[in-house]
Amino acid sequence: MGLVRLQHSAVSRCAPDVVFGWIEDPERVRLWQPDGAGAEVLRAEPGMVGTEFREVLQDDRGRVEMRGRITEFQPGTSMAVRLEGQGMTVTARYEVSPHPAGTLLQVEQSLTLPGRAARLLEPLIRHRVSARARADLRRLKRLCESGRQQTS
Repeated sequence: MGLVRLQHSAVSRCAPDVVFGWIEDPERVRLWQPDGAGAEVLRAEPGMVGTEFREVLQDDRGRVEMRGRITEFQPGTSMAVRLEGQGMTVTARYEVSPHPAGTLLQVEQSLTLPGRAARLLEPLIRHRVSARARADLRRLKRLCESGRQQTS
């Protein structure tokens, strides 16, 4: 098995609650993470922790369905999810905090990949996932700073 760990951050001129609104709302997430071909809440839990969902990811290499669960939720501050599918496990944690320029968003991701070949593919996967995460954060920053509040 291979393990890929990544950390990214971005600073936005928006307030922390505005940035967090783009992280916690699945409809908004689709706008800044365009590889998401669809998401569905399977079981909602009060306080969000334990909420289960199904997410379909699609890019030029294919389509993957994953089952996920919210593992941490602090309103306006942090959220973490764990997704599993096709032998992969993905965890992601998002944290927003005040910054002199507005808001600092920090993202930690880890991917556990199946099979012996995963170690050989790790550099390629690390590069692709890192490039995608940076592009997603740039989109999130643009959307947030544009003042767009609605998904319609």
